[in-house]
Amino acid sequence: MGFASASAGQIASFTENPLALSVVSTAGTDYAIPFFGGFNNPVPQLVDIDGDGDLDLFIQETSNDLQYYENTGSAQSPAFVLRSRRWNDLSIGAWFRFVDVDSDGDYDVLGNQTFNAIRYYENIGSPQTTDFILRADTLRSSDGTVVTTELPNIPAIVDIDCDENLDLLLGLNDGTITHFEQSGFDSGLPVFNFVEQNYQDILVVGESGKSDRHGANALIVDDLDADGISDLLWGDFFELSLITFINASDTCADVELVRTADTLTTLNEGPFLTRGFNVPAVGDLDGDGFNDIVAGVLSNSTVDDENTLYRFSSDAGNGWLLDTRRLIDGIDVGTASVPAIA
Repeated sequence: MGFASASAGQIASFTENPLALSVVSTAGTDYAIPFFGGFNNPVPQLVDIDGDGDLDLFIQETSNDLQYYENTGSAQSPAFVLRSRRWNDLSIGAWFRFVDVDSDGDYDVLGNQTFNAIRYYENIGSPQTTDFILRADTLRSSDGTVVTTELPNIPAIVDIDCDENLDLLLGLNDGTITHFEQSGFDSGLPVFNFVEQNYQDILVVGESGKSDRHGANALIVDDLDADGISDLLWGDFFELSLITFINASDTCADVELVRTADTLTTLNEGPFLTRGFNVPAVGDLDGDGFNDIVAGVLSNSTVDDENTLYRFSSDAGNGWLLDTRRLIDGIDVGTASVPAIA
C-alpha cells in the first residue's frame, strides 16, 4: 500500500502508509514500516547518501530495483523510512555498489550490465543531492579489454592498500578473487587494469577446506576491528554464516588477509546461521567508532523465513552482538500472496 511520484532527476516520493494506520505486531509493538511486505532476498549497503551525517540503507531484491530507506533518526540511533522502491530509476542489473569513483566527494554507482560487464553512473550532483548520469555501460582496461564479473557474485570496490587508487576485487565461482586496480581515467571513464588472479592466495572451498564445495560469493571490504586498516567479509553460496578475513598487517599499504573465522559467532546469541549465501554490509550505525554489520540472506531456498535482514553491533571491538533478525520490521507477505484490508 503506497503512492509514488517522481520527476526527472529526482528521488521518487513514496508514502508507504498513506492512511496512517496504526499496525502492531503480535507482541504489541508498533511496526515502523507495516506495509512494506517483507524481504525475500535482500542485498544491503549502508551509505550517507544525503550528507546529513548518518547512514542510510539501500536494499536490492530484484534486478534493477533499488530500494532507498532514509535514516530519519541519527548517527547514534537509526530509524529507517522507505522513500523509494526504485531509487533514481537506476538500471543496476543484478548488483550495485556505491563508491566515489571520481574522488569528488560524492557517491557514484557501479552496477551489473548485460554479459556481466560493469555499468558506471556518475553523480554530477553533490553529497547532499544526487544527480546521476550514465557514463558507461562497459568499463575497460587501458588496452580496451572489457572488465567482467561472474554472476551471481557481488564484488568489492575500495582502496584496500591506501595508494589512492580504487581496488576492484572480483570474487569468482571457483572460490578465488581476481584483483583489478584503477589506473586513472580515459575520456572521463575510469580505467581498471588487471593486477593478479588468486588475490592474497585466498581460496574459499567449503568450511576451511573441509569440503570441495565452492560457489558464488558476496564481498565487502571494511575495517572490522577498528585498527584503521581494511578487512574482508565473505558471504558464500554454500556457507550458512559469514567468513572473516582479518588484515594482519600493521600498515594499510601492506595487505595481509588471514582467514580467522568461518562462522560469525555472537556474544549473546551464539553462531549466526541462516539458509545460506549471506550478503554483508558494514557501517557504524551507533556512532561508537566501531563498524557494525547488516547481513541480508540471499539464498534462493524455498523455505519461508521472515528473518532475512540481520543487524550485528560491535561490542567495542570485543566481538559481535546480534541486535535484530529483522532490521526493517513489518508485515511479511508471501511472494504469491494478495493481501486485502477489510
